[in-house]
Amino acid sequence: MNFNDDASSYANKAFEYLEKGDKENAIKNALIAIEIRPRDPDVYLDIANIYFNFSDYKLAIKYYKKAIKREVISSVTSRGFGAKWEYRRHRALNNVKNFKAYGWLGKAYREIGKLKQANKAFNKALRYAEDNNDSESIELIRLEIESLKNRSN
Repeated sequence: MNFNDDASSYANKAFEYLEKGDKENAIKNALIAIEIRPRDPDVYLDIANIYFNFSDYKLAIKYYKKAIKREVISSVTSRGFGAKWEYRRHRALNNVKNFKAYGWLGKAYREIGKLKQANKAFNKALRYAEDNNDSESIELIRLEIESLKNRSN
């Protein structure tokens, strides 16, 4: 049995249910994916995005934070596996995932009116995007930060 494939299949089902507007089954399948791969930050990002899409921002925030926490753990534990290039590749992937997690975390905070926390999350996303030299993402995050400034004035 390949647990990664099983988790991916439940995650895919979750997004199929999301597209149909079926919150209960989307969440149910995403939670099964988490049970199968509890250390994988991607499954936490998946469920956070599902909650976000159903406007359940507080639960989205909870799971974005869990995804970020798991990225940090996975980054630290990967250092023991040897080759420098593997660590760099892993770090680059973590930067992309953290950029997304912090970006969406900022959006969720913005949606519930917690602009200070949103700004903090967007600034962390910006740092990860800058680390990856991702000019498109840098521009998008700067627009989000500027939008927050305008909103708080």
